[in-house]
Amino acid sequence: MPLLTNSIRFRDDNSHLTVLSHIVYQDVMWLDTAAKDIATHRLPAYFAHHEAAPIHGLHEYFIVIPAVDEIKQIQDGHSTAWRLLAARPFQVALYPSMETETPASRWCVLPALTAQPSPRGL
Repeated sequence: MPLLTNSIRFRDDNSHLTVLSHIVYQDVMWLDTAAKDIATHRLPAYFAHHEAAPIHGLHEYFIVIPAVDEIKQIQDGHSTAWRLLAARPFQVALYPSMETETPASRWCVLPALTAQPSPRGL
């Protein structure tokens, strides 16, 4: 008896490649849609300067977001997307006030390597 049995069969290799391409496309579109929705949320934040930067001349700041309840609401609606997006470098748009329409600047955020749990406990 074989270890793995076929559960789905395709007419030809073209059909198989079409399905594989569509799966990847759906994943990318789903993550992009979630990222755009997450980006619409504005939260107040402040910055804490990290004095002991690992590279001389580099300025490091911690972004502190005291709005824990709002973060939990965003995470609840997009838990998987949040985990995938927060594990990679991302941009934060900085607005002078909550009423401002256009961001004053954008910063690239590099997640702390020790703060992120490894995927699937590996």
